Amino acid sequence: MALTKGERTTITTASSVANRMGVVPAYGGNPITTIAEVATEKLDFFAKRQATLQEGKYKADLEIQTRAYINEIGREYFDNPNMFIQKAGEYIDTLVDKAPVRYKSWTKSMAGSMAGTEGERIFDRRIKLDFLEAENLHNARVQGFNEKTINDMYNLIEFGDDVDLKSGNLANKIDVYKKDVFDAQLSEIYKDYLERYNSAYPEERSQMATPQEFLRGMKLSFEQARINTKIKNMIDIAVLEIEEGGFEYTVGADILTELNSNITKMLNEEYMKNPQIDIRDGAATFIGSTTEERAEIIKNASSFAEAHTGMYKKQLAKYQLNSVTEKNQMHMENLNGFVNSPEKYVSYNEDRLNADIVNLGLDEAAGIKYKNTFYAGKILLDNVDAYLPKMIGGTEIMGVNQTATETYQLLESKGYLDALGIDTPAELKPLIINTHMKLMFSAEELRDISTGKIDIFTYNENGEKIRDENKNIVASQQFNAIVAYASQFNEEIPAITDFLNDTISLTDTTSEESLDKLDKAAYMVHYFINENGFEYMFKGLTSENKAKILKLSEYHKLRSINTSQVSRQDVANSFFDSLKTQTVTQRQEILTELDNFIYYGNEDETEGGINLTEMVNEYITKYQKMDLTSPFQANLFNELATGQVQSVLGDGQIDSVLVDQRRVQEVIRPLLNIYLPNMFTDSASVTEDSVKHQLEKVLPLIMEDFKNNGYNWKIW
Repeated sequence: MALTKGERTTITTASSVANRMGVVPAYGGNPITTIAEVATEKLDFFAKRQATLQEGKYKADLEIQTRAYINEIGREYFDNPNMFIQKAGEYIDTLVDKAPVRYKSWTKSMAGSMAGTEGERIFDRRIKLDFLEAENLHNARVQGFNEKTINDMYNLIEFGDDVDLKSGNLANKIDVYKKDVFDAQLSEIYKDYLERYNSAYPEERSQMATPQEFLRGMKLSFEQARINTKIKNMIDIAVLEIEEGGFEYTVGADILTELNSNITKMLNEEYMKNPQIDIRDGAATFIGSTTEERAEIIKNASSFAEAHTGMYKKQLAKYQLNSVTEKNQMHMENLNGFVNSPEKYVSYNEDRLNADIVNLGLDEAAGIKYKNTFYAGKILLDNVDAYLPKMIGGTEIMGVNQTATETYQLLESKGYLDALGIDTPAELKPLIINTHMKLMFSAEELRDISTGKIDIFTYNENGEKIRDENKNIVASQQFNAIVAYASQFNEEIPAITDFLNDTISLTDTTSEESLDKLDKAAYMVHYFINENGFEYMFKGLTSENKAKILKLSEYHKLRSINTSQVSRQDVANSFFDSLKTQTVTQRQEILTELDNFIYYGNEDETEGGINLTEMVNEYITKYQKMDLTSPFQANLFNELATGQVQSVLGDGQIDSVLVDQRRVQEVIRPLLNIYLPNMFTDSASVTEDSVKHQLEKVLPLIMEDFKNNGYNWKIW
């Protein structure tokens, strides 16, 4: 059959086939338009993606910043919720205001949530702190109230109020105090506690005592104070009786120990059974306590009793010690005063002495010595007043030596020497001189001499030392009076001796006081050696100190030189350096050099040098010409008759006393060796002129030692 050509009734396209096959049809529009649309879709995708990323970044950053700030103000206002809320609110408002419109709601929600969480913690913390502060304030209030109560009750009866203390009305006073003072103040405290308890949160209330428990505790506290007050009263009464009885410490301590035992027994055996152990205990007694509560009260009361009695035992021991110390001090001061300042005790009599003996607690032997010392001092004062002049230059009935002898003999006859501890008349001389000088000058003046406070120079209106025509410093009237006294009696002045010994021992050369004392001591030495040559100034000094003090004359010479090259302190330092002990080698070299210049007038010695025998006898001759008198010429003659010195007699009178060469060499030269080497720094400074110069200085000391060794050349 042949195919014929007909008409198509169903049209099938490529696209429809493709659709049925799942193939996406090709864009049928304009190609340029199609590309643009595709690009736009991609750009929108990237924009949305970027926006999402920016949002995440913004939110994360803001959360971090917000959290940091909330934490910061949370730490700053950790206990102040109001300030925290204020600061957090201001911050949140600022964040919301600056946030983009689409983020404002989120920002406010996020920041508010953080602030709320931290705020809750702060509120909770504040509540707890408020509770603790209130609790602490309450406890402090209660403690202060209790302390005031105890103090008030302890002072209901003053110690020492004999009548009130022993009257037995303590219970009545406690009752009145509890009613009028304690209960009224406790009512206010209890009211405040009750209000705080009722307003407390459950967890807070669980930490508090109930109002009933609190009130009971306060009543028990008062009961403790009442018991302690009663115990205190018992102990105070006992101590008062101890004082009134004048009991010794040991007796008083035993009484308190026994009382403490009785108190412990009373508490444990009586109070434990019945709080109202005595009908006089009063209405203030808390009778509703349990056994356990009373046991605690007894424990505290026993500790209080032990502490209170212990305090009094310490006081008694201290009082007794102080009393003994004061009595011993008074005893020694009086014994010393009887002898060294008898003028202060002229009002004393037998009755006063007996009263002193009782008050000082002296036994029989000590009492006898006490009286004997007083009467010895009285004899000393009476004899000084009777035998020695009332003014310098006055005529004495007896000299110091004879007064000492007469006084010694009288003291010996009365049996008073043992009280003074004196064995020879010579030991009485310092006492006689001091007593006599205090009558003529004053105790203050003598003290000023011994301490260096005396003014020994005269000054012009500009405060400068006045000098005479020879450029020598003019001594003060006070010092001249002391010198005149020493010159008249030719005796040691103990005050001067004390001053010189103290000055030569100075260790501080920097203070004005030390330099002033050094200047005064140096002037004294210069004056005594070069002006008058009074050897009395060296009495009472050791040989070592004599040698040192001699050097003060050189110090005075240097101090008198007006030069700006050497300071005052430099001169002082140089002086004390010169006092340093010489080495054995140095001293021996100086002694060897001295031998080259000193001889004794022997026939076999060559001419030249220094004749020591001649110097000694010239010194004796000069001394004989002094206008002095002696009451002991007979005794001196007997000493001379021993042959230790050579005497030349004429017309039955002793005209002169000469020392032979052998005696000078054997006795005087060793004395010279004590002093003279110290006057030289080294052997090179030893020359004939320097030796002679220094010999003239030390000879008074040597001759005084010569006499004290038994070779009495002093006769007139």
